[in-house]
Amino acid sequence: MATLMIEYQLPTGVVPDFAEWKQVFDSDPVGRKAHGATRHRIDQEPGDPNHFLVSIEFPSVEQARGFLDEPMLRRSWEVSGAGRAWVLEEAEAVAY
Repeated sequence: MATLMIEYQLPTGVVPDFAEWKQVFDSDPVGRKAHGATRHRIDQEPGDPNHFLVSIEFPSVEQARGFLDEPMLRRSWEVSGAGRAWVLEEAEAVAY
């Protein structure tokens, strides 16, 4: 399993807040599911809902990187407040 992490900081000139960003994200215009995504998670900074991380899980590193390289994804970042993005593989998981 691999996870694509994307950091966002809103508002931008086009996307004023998380609620508007979320409506577009939920419509899946870039095709997360079609690229093999199996789940996503959104974590927001307490006190600043416009600063958040999106984690999108894929079965493989190749699929996550393929989605990251999707030209439509890159174009959407130009207006959406996306910043840094990276692909991670789980190294360890421990439940407490």
